[in-house]
Amino acid sequence: MGKTTRVFFVRNLLTFLIPMLIPILILGTLSSVIIQRFVTNEINPTNIHLLQQTKENIELVFNEQESLHLHIIASAVEFISLKSMLEKPYPDPEDYRRLASLKNFIDSPAIGRPYIDSIYIYVNNSRNRFVSSTTGGLVDLRDYYDQGWYDSYRAHSPQEEMWTESRTVSRPTIRNGTVDTGLITLYRRISVSDEKDGLIVLNVKRDYIEQLLSGPVSQSGQVLLILSPDNEVLTQSRDTVELNRPGLAYLNARQEPAFEWSPGNETLVVNKLHSDKYRWTFLSIVPKASLYERRTG
Repeated sequence: MGKTTRVFFVRNLLTFLIPMLIPILILGTLSSVIIQRFVTNEINPTNIHLLQQTKENIELVFNEQESLHLHIIASAVEFISLKSMLEKPYPDPEDYRRLASLKNFIDSPAIGRPYIDSIYIYVNNSRNRFVSSTTGGLVDLRDYYDQGWYDSYRAHSPQEEMWTESRTVSRPTIRNGTVDTGLITLYRRISVSDEKDGLIVLNVKRDYIEQLLSGPVSQSGQVLLILSPDNEVLTQSRDTVELNRPGLAYLNARQEPAFEWSPGNETLVVNKLHSDKYRWTFLSIVPKASLYERRTG
């Protein structure tokens, strides 16, 4: 009798519960989907605005090269004299006067802007000399600690007027050691007497740009990064996201300002903004799960 009563009770309980549980499960699933879509749609405009502000701040740093380029265009005669000076075995007194004027032109921003590491001016010459904001006169490339910029100049096509690289330079110290400095280097070809026969090299401290990227990050797990047209990470706000070359190429190729991407087991919310001036891509990458947990946890 007791067993029959229990079976009857369980059967009737299920009869009442199942019709109630089905709508609850459906509503719960729909609620979860709606909440996740709401969070994603809400966060996309926020991230695009953040990228826009970041882009403007970082472009402002590198706009220093624009001022240098305009000065060279306005002082063409002075830079033609520089080309002649670089070819001489020994500069004469008038050359030193002109060199002092040129040095003031590149030393002022290098000293006055805390984010600038150094500036180089190079005009094609057979002696491989150039002018640097870090030294007092003409520099022989063979005796200078940083030769990577020249290798990059030779490797790039003359038709490529501007490009950017992330570099690490080993600088000698007074104790005969070296210290590594991370740089983001912006190259721009200039025309002095021949077509594209010179170069401006602007070296910006990479840690300064990293601080500009890290400052506005407020979402859990969010990473901001800058990609070059060659799919190289110039710098990023943190090293928590590891992306391989095909993944970076995929992100650079996508045209949408906002999309989801699942390169592995994790779904990422990606926002992007392009810099027409420098051909960079600014990316915000946030794990989708962290957005949902932040709003519901």
